[in-house]
Amino acid sequence: MQNLIVDWSTNYKKSITMKNYTSLLLLIILSIGCSVKQEPTLSIQSPDSEIELTFLLSDGKPAYTVSYKDLAQIDTSYLGFEFKDQPELVGNMKVTASKIQSVNDTWEMPWGEQRWVKNEYSELRVTLEEKEQGRKFDVVFKAFNDGVGFRYEFPEQEALAGNVIITDELTQFNLTGDHTVYWIPGDWDIYEYLYNTTRFTEIDAKSKFIPGDHLGQVFVPENAVNTRSPA
Repeated sequence: MQNLIVDWSTNYKKSITMKNYTSLLLLIILSIGCSVKQEPTLSIQSPDSEIELTFLLSDGKPAYTVSYKDLAQIDTSYLGFEFKDQPELVGNMKVTASKIQSVNDTWEMPWGEQRWVKNEYSELRVTLEEKEQGRKFDVVFKAFNDGVGFRYEFPEQEALAGNVIITDELTQFNLTGDHTVYWIPGDWDIYEYLYNTTRFTEIDAKSKFIPGDHLGQVFVPENAVNTRSPA
């Protein structure tokens, strides 16, 4: 391949052929591709394939994304915890195991509007471990046709022996737009409020909190909400 001489003040002093230009462009692309750090990703789809949830590690930090009909709904959102008398658990992680499975069964509800409930979803279990301290936990993601959910599981382990106090959960929900949300005021002792349907930016929990309206209610910290009743 001929040498390419460039003078930024006078543009090109020497023209190159299309073949030479293509070779140079390919070389640049290959160089860029080799310098990009590849992070592991794992994905599941809802049974109808319209929702996709992806788990990833970004510089050792666990995160996830959610899309619906190929449009991002939740952008990269990080996971983690803060503990009392222990370092926070947010990064320097590695994936030690993963498992994907599909579930399609039916279970009987003791009470409610319908007796039999169809239970169909895709599940991704990711086992994570700190590279230095060795603390471990699982994140279990589920993708249904009408939404996604996930939970954390901490197995018994020497690195988290004894009483462990979680002082803050650092789970993020990085919404890509002003989505429609369903919520009740975030009174941690009461789930008997009427649900509100608003845009995310229109959440106003304190205006819906009526002191003395429910037995056992405490208060609503800032503009906090609950997105559903506990299962």
